Amino acid sequence: ELAWIRKDGQKAFVLMSPRPIFAPDNSFKGSIAVITDITDRIRAEEKLLSTTQELEVRVQERTADLESVNKGLESEIAERKRVEKELRESEQRYRSLFKNNHSVMLLVDPESADIVDANPAACTFYGWSQEELTSMKITDINTLPNEQVFQEIERAKSEARNHFFFRHRLANEEISDVEVYSGPISLHGKELLYSIIHDISERKRTEQELRASKDLFEKVFESQRDALFILDGSVPVKISDCNPAAAEVFGYNRKEMLGRTTDFLHVDESSLEKFQKQLHPAVTERGYFHLAEFQMKRKDGTVFPTEHTVLGLEDGKGERIGWVSVVRDI
Repeated sequence: ELAWIRKDGQKAFVLMSPRPIFAPDNSFKGSIAVITDITDRIRAEEKLLSTTQELEVRVQERTADLESVNKGLESEIAERKRVEKELRESEQRYRSLFKNNHSVMLLVDPESADIVDANPAACTFYGWSQEELTSMKITDINTLPNEQVFQEIERAKSEARNHFFFRHRLANEEISDVEVYSGPISLHGKELLYSIIHDISERKRTEQELRASKDLFEKVFESQRDALFILDGSVPVKISDCNPAAAEVFGYNRKEMLGRTTDFLHVDESSLEKFQKQLHPAVTERGYFHLAEFQMKRKDGTVFPTEHTVLGLEDGKGERIGWVSVVRDI
């Protein structure tokens, strides 16, 4: 195969097949050659080669793209597996926290008010089995009207409020005061409400008893005919509170006496010192101090005889926190 140049200057490709020519005496006389124009074939082969090379480049590029995509898919699959593993671990932690928590916990569907799940503590508190609870609605337990329950559910769902006080019905038909912390949670692609419930019935009873006790104390304090002073534990002591009789006996109004030391109620400094010298040893030894007759002074300067009793006030640890002074006009 040879490349020739035509007369017109164009390049051509030919196939030359030469054969030698010999005389009868075997001497070489020359040669004869058959020349075939193979330009079209060479051009086609060159085009085919170029196309093949271009195709190979494209195949290599596509292979590289596929390898890159494959690596991306492998990375995405690995990331998905990692996320799925974390989700499984997170769900396992959630299940463990939910099931083993000593606090009463419920999962509620905010759309239907269905109880989706209840932990063992909830079953113990309410008195229904887990199967029974999950077949009920929160409206079956909450004593509020259904419409109001859904209003509170909406507040919890929108996080406008997360702290509630309700009255819940138990399996034995008793009604219990409860404190509820509730908020939205996404579980298995569904938006639910989790509720942590604390039984505060005992606390409510205690608060009621304290209010009743306070009301009784205030009634006794206000209605007592003797002058009563509550003194703090500071040095010197100051008047924290006094009853109406104190104002009537000494001639001062309540505001004029609060926050002051008791000096202004004594006849003079000498009388005060004498009183204090007897007070502290007696209270330390017996827990109280009593004087059958002791001179004191009214706002207008009048000196009058009193019967005086002082009791020490202590906290639950036995620490002195103040005094109660009872003054009777005799």
